[in-house]
Amino acid sequence: MENLIQENKSEKLFQKKLEQFFEIQKIIKTLFKENIHFTKIEGSEKLCLLKAGAELLSELYDFYPTFEILKEIENWEDGFFYYMFKCTLFSRNSSQKISEGYGSYNSKKQKIIKKIKFVPENELLTQEKENIENLEVKEIFSKNNKPYKLYKVEREEIFSDANAILKMAEKSAFIDAILKASMLSNIFTQDLEDSFEKHSSTEKYLSNLDSLIQEANNLIHEMGINYWISWKNKRKLKVARLKDLQEDEIKDLIAFLQHSKQKGEKEVPDDN
Repeated sequence: MENLIQENKSEKLFQKKLEQFFEIQKIIKTLFKENIHFTKIEGSEKLCLLKAGAELLSELYDFYPTFEILKEIENWEDGFFYYMFKCTLFSRNSSQKISEGYGSYNSKKQKIIKKIKFVPENELLTQEKENIENLEVKEIFSKNNKPYKLYKVEREEIFSDANAILKMAEKSAFIDAILKASMLSNIFTQDLEDSFEKHSSTEKYLSNLDSLIQEANNLIHEMGINYWISWKNKRKLKVARLKDLQEDEIKDLIAFLQHSKQKGEKEVPDDN
């Protein structure tokens, strides 16, 4: 008798979910508008789900999202930014976890537009400071009538787009979670530009960075921690970990350690 009751409950639950699924599909055909909630992909039968469409589905299913950054790289010197998010969807009614989605985005995918700017000396990048004598200078006066210099530099717009890239990664994770939870992958897919398949350049960058960090770490273990400290002091760097360094700095550290190794130095290098 209990088994029969349980089977009836399961059947009713299945029937309810099935009815909800078909109802959602009807609503999609009624409410969803092209280029607002979805867009068409050339050569594909599936529609590309946009953020507005994902948000509408979240409301229809009564979900709410939470976000967690899994990995981030902010390399202002090279203009490279990378963010990876996890989005978790919960039911508003029961607070039960429904699904998880993942998304990433990086600055290599952005169109780079170069702009001419005038900046004070304290805002110059490292390479610009090294070439400061060749930069065009404009002298202006402050409100206190004190003169100060502005330097003409060419900057890429990507330097100001870190927040936009972060939002794109967050959006990608949200759409991924919605597609998994709503079981509408037969109708929708995610923007191909936001999928992991398009992140080969990012993965290569990260893989190369990890290899450089590992190489530097091995040399420090071989040569001694004092070489790492000496190199930091000479460059006036206040970092505690290798992964806090930028790519060009890691390469410089490796070159310094390899040069010391070839010279056969055994004593602690002089910082002066």
